[in-house]
Amino acid sequence: MIILFYFRGRLNFVKDNRPIKYLAGLWILQNLAMVMSTAYRNFEYIDAHGLTYKRIGVYVYLALTVIGLLFTLIKVFQIKSNWFLVRRVSWSFYAVLAFTPLVNWDGLVIDSQIKIAEETSDKNLDADYLLDLSVEALPVVHEYLQENHKPDDYLQYRFENYISSYI
Repeated sequence: MIILFYFRGRLNFVKDNRPIKYLAGLWILQNLAMVMSTAYRNFEYIDAHGLTYKRIGVYVYLALTVIGLLFTLIKVFQIKSNWFLVRRVSWSFYAVLAFTPLVNWDGLVIDSQIKIAEETSDKNLDADYLLDLSVEALPVVHEYLQENHKPDDYLQYRFENYISSYI
């Protein structure tokens, strides 16, 4: 918003505005570095604790932030209008939000949770969390339970109750 404010009118078209353009570019690059740092920390957190919807949401937010910063960089250095920036960013956000439902997020979340549970000495999965996901996740849970069947397993108990109530 600050860059939009300062590069909205005459300053955008002044001939000797190179220093302020370079400072704006450095500021955008600094923000991109902060986004990459956050993405790395989120990756490390997922690697240690597994994937969840909120962690996926962090990546979607960071992707939208990168898109906005890149279009802001183009706006500043190619002397584009604010309307160009609003139009391009809006369509980019729409495209990202339109294509994210094409991915089976529930399957990815469960695969990640199973992988984390198998890698750690704690082989217990959060049954309540896994069964709160959509029905698309049930085949993955069923396959896991077939391979790792324990008669007193809480996940097995919850899964059987969930299936019987679903049917």
